[in-house]
Amino acid sequence: MLQILEPFFEKRNESKDEGTYRIDKTKAFQLMGKAGCALLSNDESRQLSLLNQLHYTTLKQEVLTELVDTASKKIKLKSKYQSNFKREFLLKLELRDRERQFSAKGNIVYPSYKRWQELSEELSNFLTACPEGGLEEVNARLSSLWTTSEKSSVRHKKVKRSMSLPMLASQSGAVRIRRKDFRDGYVYQSIDANQLYYGFSKKDGKILFNSPLPHPRLTTKNLKIYEYQYQPVNECVKMDEWKTVYEKEGVIVEHAPGTKARRYIRATLPFDLYLLWDKELQKAKDKSSLTLPSKVIRETKDFFEEGIYKNEELAQFFPKPRENNKKFTMNIELVGSTVKFSYVTA
Repeated sequence: MLQILEPFFEKRNESKDEGTYRIDKTKAFQLMGKAGCALLSNDESRQLSLLNQLHYTTLKQEVLTELVDTASKKIKLKSKYQSNFKREFLLKLELRDRERQFSAKGNIVYPSYKRWQELSEELSNFLTACPEGGLEEVNARLSSLWTTSEKSSVRHKKVKRSMSLPMLASQSGAVRIRRKDFRDGYVYQSIDANQLYYGFSKKDGKILFNSPLPHPRLTTKNLKIYEYQYQPVNECVKMDEWKTVYEKEGVIVEHAPGTKARRYIRATLPFDLYLLWDKELQKAKDKSSLTLPSKVIRETKDFFEEGIYKNEELAQFFPKPRENNKKFTMNIELVGSTVKFSYVTA
């Protein structure tokens, strides 16, 4: 592992018993950026695999809110902190090399775990010794455990300083931006973004849903989607490209790839058939489709199990909706003698 990552190490700090290895972030991010725009060599792919596993994001969490259950009638430590909560701070690593017939795996513990553990144990002991202690007493005890550096003062005394520490976090739809700093070097910023992908690869006429294609603007030297790795594409289908999968007796069902994780379903059908599926509209005084708003929330069981799925021929074209629980949301796109609606799958 150390040999593979050696090109990315800063100067090694050695002692008699151990060494500390620090990754040069700029070099690491340069390789991650390259991976989004071009094919990598075998050595670079090994390096990227390890760097992606070592990469992490943190978010500062307010200690009192995170550790203590204030919603219960009695102040107590949250259950997950009464047992081993080390897993909240673990980075899992795995190295496989088929050429060398070698594999290894293990965990790295994010250092703030030690501080979180200390505070958790201190508050647990305090609440055991003072079971009637309220939120003010708990907050006072926590404040007494805070170090001077953690209490660093600010010029604006009226600003409330919450006691917070970093924890490992995840980002959904994360994009890394490279910017120049005032020294003519580079800094990297991570942001959340929506609509990262515009389509999927196709092979032999089949859509490869595990190969979403990022928008070209997000595959430049200054923009990179987390963990996206470039693959050449010969054929693709856009995410909003609708395809008719069923058409018979006034019923049209269309599918679209949708998003990276979910598909879109759209149906156009006679109102009489729609009314058989919509149990709630059946109960209304005015059963006209003109009363339907643009967004409708319905019982999943009624609309699917007791409605659509009664028709065996149509059932296969209507996967369960996104919520897939008691209720789901659908968009009403056309009303009248014909109704058109759409929804997102699970």
